[in-house]
Amino acid sequence: MKQPKQLIKLGFIKRFTNLDRLILIPYIVLVLIGFLAVYSAAGTTTVTPIGEQSNVLVKQLAFIAFSFISLVVSYFVLDKYGNSYYFLTISMGILLLLEIMVRLFGDEALGAKSRLTVGPIQIQPSEFVKVFLIWWFGVLLADLIKNKRVITQFVRPFTKRKLPPYFDAMILYGLPGILLLLIFMEPDVGTALVIMMTIWIVLLVAGRIPHGLLISVAGLVLLFILFNYFPIDLLGFLPSHIVSRIVAYRDAFDAASNEGFQIVRGYMAVAQGGIFGQGPGASQFKAGYLPEATTDFIIAIIAEEYGLIGVLLLFSTLTILITRIFIRALKATLTSTKYILTGVGGMLLVQSFINLGGLIGLIPLTGVTLPFISYGGSSLMASSIAIGMAFTALDNEDKQLGLANVSEKQRTFTRSLVMKDGK
Repeated sequence: MKQPKQLIKLGFIKRFTNLDRLILIPYIVLVLIGFLAVYSAAGTTTVTPIGEQSNVLVKQLAFIAFSFISLVVSYFVLDKYGNSYYFLTISMGILLLLEIMVRLFGDEALGAKSRLTVGPIQIQPSEFVKVFLIWWFGVLLADLIKNKRVITQFVRPFTKRKLPPYFDAMILYGLPGILLLLIFMEPDVGTALVIMMTIWIVLLVAGRIPHGLLISVAGLVLLFILFNYFPIDLLGFLPSHIVSRIVAYRDAFDAASNEGFQIVRGYMAVAQGGIFGQGPGASQFKAGYLPEATTDFIIAIIAEEYGLIGVLLLFSTLTILITRIFIRALKATLTSTKYILTGVGGMLLVQSFINLGGLIGLIPLTGVTLPFISYGGSSLMASSIAIGMAFTALDNEDKQLGLANVSEKQRTFTRSLVMKDGK
């Protein structure tokens, strides 16, 4: 007879062997590609924030280790406490406190105050806000569909006041709105845009926005006009570094000596890579000629070293990951699972588009990192937590269908029967 510790160990291993391989394997591959790309991009550059290549190796390995730990911890913590309103409340409170501390004591870099430094550790709370709000909206929206006053019922024992009928909506949207405002004030516009667009996608899927698609198209048209035709002289209400990015976006070559320097150098690195690239470690632009080579513009270094073929392989892997998450969202029978998976897939899609769009001049630069690839501990940990959230949501789905302890083949067969029966 197996001892309790052995049973726990077997259960732990079985849970991981039952994870969706079309999510897990692309995730691991992307993290490894990111490590190699960052190590190469920081090899001889004089602008890397951490100095020598050996330091990059150690720090990036540490980031990867903490990211894997973050995935595992989020997977088990969310499985046990994720649907608890106490957990949601405490997490929201911690993130609000961190964002206020960023506002008061944060370190400023590249025109934005978005990081906190505690000893040797530097964190960017907005990255964790980005993934937490996916879980927040996924759980609460699903609960509100079942019971429109579920948040009111949770709060009522703690107050003698009569709560207004709009209290649930005020909590659902108001607290994330405060977080978003604090991030805008840093100003970390790139992360704020990723958060807004991710939430927007979730709300569209949930049917919470009347005429949502029409409003989405109208918003994109307004942004297109702002970026391309709105007079620069009238953009004084925006921070100066954002105005500079719009100037560079409109005509990078005309401003190649100042605002457009980074974009033009990125174009040159991509062009030099051609179809097959210069070879691993052979990038010339990483040697101080391309700012932010390890973060915003890491794809330019990958394109220079591995060419169009390497870039296509990278984005094919990312596409497999995102597509698989969306497919599982479409097939989900549990409402919260559908919303959470939609949020995770939407976040990765939006973030990838914004990063690549800035590189090729489709949109202004925002400073948004490429998921799993760019250098940065907070970014990699947050993206890994998002994958852990996806696994937890899928586990909740399997528990709902009674498939928690069966093989993947049996799970697939049962899900297909559920889909045929119209859920």
